[in-house]
Amino acid sequence: MLLHVEAPRSFQSLVEDFFEAGTHRTHQGLPAVEVVEDDHQTTIAAELPGVKKEDLKITFEDGVLTLSGTRKPDELNDNTRVLLNERHVREFRRTVRPSHEVEASQIAAQLIDGVLTVTLPKAEKAKARTISVR
Repeated sequence: MLLHVEAPRSFQSLVEDFFEAGTHRTHQGLPAVEVVEDDHQTTIAAELPGVKKEDLKITFEDGVLTLSGTRKPDELNDNTRVLLNERHVREFRRTVRPSHEVEASQIAAQLIDGVLTVTLPKAEKAKARTISVR
C-alpha cells in the first residue's frame, strides 16, 4: 500500500489554508449559503453582495433549487485606475436539493442587503404528523 501525503510548503501556507477554508466556495465564484429546515419549510440564505435582482435567476426543477447569476463589474470612468481589486466578477451557479417534497407554487424569494433568502414550503404529505394510538 502506497500513501502519498503532501506536507504544507510552510507554516504560513498552513495558516492561510486554515483561514481560507471557510471562504473557499466564494473564491470559486459560488455564493456562500446557509440551509435551515423546520417542520414547515426549508430556507436557503445566499450571500450575494453587489448582485442585482435582474442579474439573478432562480429555478426549481425536478426537486432541485438552482441559484445562478452574474456579479458584474462596477462601471468606471475613463480617467479611473484600479489600484486593487479583490472582488470576484463572474457567473455563479449553486444548487440545493431539499430533503423533502416542496410545494413549488408557494416558493418565495427576496433579496435584501446582498442576502438572497429563498423559502421552500414543505408539501403537505412531507410534513411531520403526530399519530395518536387508540
